[in-house]
Amino acid sequence: MATSTSNSISTSMSYLDSTYQSLISNQIELERTPLTRLETQKDELDVMNAVYTDLKNFLDGLKSATRSLVSTDAFYALEEGRKVSVSDIETGTTIISASVSSSAVAGSYDIGNISLAKNDRVSSDAMEYSDQALGFNGTFYIGGYESRSAAIESGDSNTVASVSSSNLDIDQTEIASGDYYIETKQNSSGVWQFRVVDFEGNAVKIKQNGTDDTYTTNWQTIPDGGGEIDTGRGLTLNFGADSGLYTAATKDTGATVVNYEAQGAAINVTSDMSLANIATEINSATYASGNEVSATIINKQLIISTDKTGEDYKLVASGDVLQNLGITTAEGTFKNSLQQAKNATFTVNDIAVERSQNKGLTDVIAGVTLNLASDAEGQSATLNVSTDNSGAQTTINSFISSFNSLQTYLKTKTSVTKEDDGTYTRGALAGDQTMVSLKNDLYSLFSKTYSIDGDYQSMAEIGIEIGESGTISITDSTKLTSALNNKFDDVVGLLDSVMSSIDAKVSRYTGTKSYVTQMIDSTENQTESVESQIDTWNKRLDTRQEYLINQYAQLQATLEAMRLQSSLVSSLINASK
Repeated sequence: MATSTSNSISTSMSYLDSTYQSLISNQIELERTPLTRLETQKDELDVMNAVYTDLKNFLDGLKSATRSLVSTDAFYALEEGRKVSVSDIETGTTIISASVSSSAVAGSYDIGNISLAKNDRVSSDAMEYSDQALGFNGTFYIGGYESRSAAIESGDSNTVASVSSSNLDIDQTEIASGDYYIETKQNSSGVWQFRVVDFEGNAVKIKQNGTDDTYTTNWQTIPDGGGEIDTGRGLTLNFGADSGLYTAATKDTGATVVNYEAQGAAINVTSDMSLANIATEINSATYASGNEVSATIINKQLIISTDKTGEDYKLVASGDVLQNLGITTAEGTFKNSLQQAKNATFTVNDIAVERSQNKGLTDVIAGVTLNLASDAEGQSATLNVSTDNSGAQTTINSFISSFNSLQTYLKTKTSVTKEDDGTYTRGALAGDQTMVSLKNDLYSLFSKTYSIDGDYQSMAEIGIEIGESGTISITDSTKLTSALNNKFDDVVGLLDSVMSSIDAKVSRYTGTKSYVTQMIDSTENQTESVESQIDTWNKRLDTRQEYLINQYAQLQATLEAMRLQSSLVSSLINASK
């Protein structure tokens, strides 16, 4: 009977008497002591891993900051800055705006006699309605000619035997109308190469010879024996077969000049189309690059304008329906010219300048991008380029912040502090002499005097000093500003020495086999081992608890059976009396 009862006993603690539950809990808690030590060890390892990970991040940050101040490094960011301002202008006008790079030469530039570049603009005759059918039929071409063509300008062809027009490759935009220069040269191996350059001197992206879908502005090899090369953008070049006749030439030294006329967009007009419909067709058409036009309707007149300014981007249009609209005459000239294309002209310090556009002028003043405003016509102004090393100071401040973050962290983690109650609080790295040495070495490297050429041999001489706490501060901003503005190269020389030394020291702690990385790996490996032991102990205690529950459950069942048996015997005795 006792055996039968024990087989049905649940192993859950809830079925046990509270006394047995307490006994089991006390026993398990007593046997948890090794597990508790392991859990404490894991917590300590987690803390150390976090400390070394934070330390690695601080070291990586300082390394990046030092590299930005070493002139030979790929991440160098300490450029001698420039700023630009405009003066001598009428109140309420802009006239010119500009941006500047570090290559700009400081000075004043008087810009005067400004005449803005303009685009071509023509109009139709006034119609009775703008939104009703005009009854016109036909096709006209705009933004180019009815068909594309190409021809070598008169004179020596210089390497290029002939040119022709050709169809566009799929998804390619036709090159703009205008003059193109076929530049040629021999590379270091004696192989003849070419590229196509537009009238402004910009290399044109064309199909790379021998490929189907690659386009490049780079120099390309002329095939042995010459032959035709299709640019994929409407122009085909035919190089002569005799390379012995080839001549190296550039845009400015006699390269072959090709006059190219792009094909215009075909606008099909049907009798049910209104003036608004025609404008929509013009605006949605595809044009050669640089030949784009736009259409609007004002006072029931169709206004057509070239998108680009300058004499090289004049409006080209043909087709009888244009005469019906009153855009062209019977002779094919524009009937209502509202504005003619012209180049921008102005002077810079009395030197005459002419450009096809008003904005984005990068080749007028070295290092300056010049923009002529819409109210610049007939006006003048002075452009002032001066030194501005705020960017350099920002880069230096970034280094100071990274340096101080690391030093403060090292000081906190390596310190031993006596509390008010007489006890001592130890930082996580207290006693780690490697880290203590790193903190002291960084202090020494920054504060030392370097034997280098130039006016500055120490950081203190440019107004940056390190305190007893090991952190850096700019103690004399005037000194620093003066050094950057007046002796920038000497500052660069000093920073090269200081930052290279600090970077070399920090690099010992940031590599894959560095001390810090090894400590991270070590703590992670130890943590994995301890976690495995914790898991084993948890399973062991679970098994032990289950065993104790079963034992006490059997004991409880046996005692309960004995109690019931005793009660039954007593009942029988009482009944027999």
